[in-house]
Amino acid sequence: MRFPRAVVWFRILAACLGVALLVFVACVIPGPPVRGGGDRVDPKDVANIANEEAYWRVQNTSMESNDQYALAFLEFDSSGQPGEGQVALAAKAIHRDPGTDALVVLFVHGWGHSADARDDHVIKFRKTLLNLAEDLPDRSVIGIYVSWRARWLKDPLHFLTYLDRSIVAQRLGGEDCGVRQILEKLRSAVEERRQRGDKVVSVAIGHSLGGQFLFSHMEECLDKDLDETCEHSRAQCPPRSPQALPIFGDLVLLVNPAQDTHDFEVFRAYAKDHLQARPVVVILSSEADDVIGSAYRIGRTIRNIFWWKYWNKSFGPETIGLGWDDEQVTHVLCSTAAGGSDESVCSDKGHDMCGNYGSTTLWSRTDCERPGPFMLVRVEGRVVPGHGKMFTKPFANFLQEFVAGVARIPEGAVRP
Repeated sequence: MRFPRAVVWFRILAACLGVALLVFVACVIPGPPVRGGGDRVDPKDVANIANEEAYWRVQNTSMESNDQYALAFLEFDSSGQPGEGQVALAAKAIHRDPGTDALVVLFVHGWGHSADARDDHVIKFRKTLLNLAEDLPDRSVIGIYVSWRARWLKDPLHFLTYLDRSIVAQRLGGEDCGVRQILEKLRSAVEERRQRGDKVVSVAIGHSLGGQFLFSHMEECLDKDLDETCEHSRAQCPPRSPQALPIFGDLVLLVNPAQDTHDFEVFRAYAKDHLQARPVVVILSSEADDVIGSAYRIGRTIRNIFWWKYWNKSFGPETIGLGWDDEQVTHVLCSTAAGGSDESVCSDKGHDMCGNYGSTTLWSRTDCERPGPFMLVRVEGRVVPGHGKMFTKPFANFLQEFVAGVARIPEGAVRP
């Protein structure tokens, strides 16, 4: 029996759609690997993570603790719900070793990463905590690894999810009241230790879309009153002082954040009235970051063209990645190694050298003593050679020494 031409084409189309659906289902990952609720793990298992049995024992706990540091995991799904029992374990980690000084470091991973025990960022964050514990033997070091559903397609289709994951990161960090209230609860746990007399310094670090996760709340708080949308939020927007701006941390470090230059203008406007304030937000943008420097701009331009809400801003500052407008840059981070290119951002460092950090040097285009509450640092390509390469030895050493330097400064003093 011969089918009409239209039916044949319909069957071909159905077959193509069926194959596409099978490929899609095969590539979809149900969600981030949600860790178990345990709070005990053998450090030998962490060291032997390549072993399958050791891996699953580590994976089934949401808090790792040893003599050097404690590491708690807090995983949010796309709706902003945390893993069961993880908030309580994170608060428990913050209260570790009462009666001692402490450093709390919260890290939010970027696009494509997770809380999997073998994830590259999990492994290197552990190492960073260990190095900080060695640098600060008189302090209790506590890490909180914040994970979110930053990956749901396997390669080679993973690159298609960037815009979708960007929207999720922005919603979780800014509009989602539940996530904000959980981070405020952890901030309250830090305050409780301080009220008991412990000297506690807290730092938040976000990479890529994890940087957008932390940035979104602050940008929205400076731009509008968040209390109108979150009934139980403690945030006052805009805040009376820059120190009250971060949703978590005395200092926020954003590394190659997936954010545009337009949104940073509200920070610059706010800073004009707080020039004497200590640094609260430090943004570090690599000149070798082709994702934010090129792909981000192309993607944002395409989005603006096809999204009616942004169509009249198709080629404006909303398409330029944060750190790529030289007028906004306040500092430059350079390698001290010989052999730099004359075309590097470090060919013109600025007029003040603010300090040495291992094999890197921080230069200021404004004032080392009074940089203001927000620093936008352009990083030389030899220090951070790409978008996701934030744990290179020179940059990891810079982060470690910068955070340790903040932790050593007496409470109440103006920090560099």
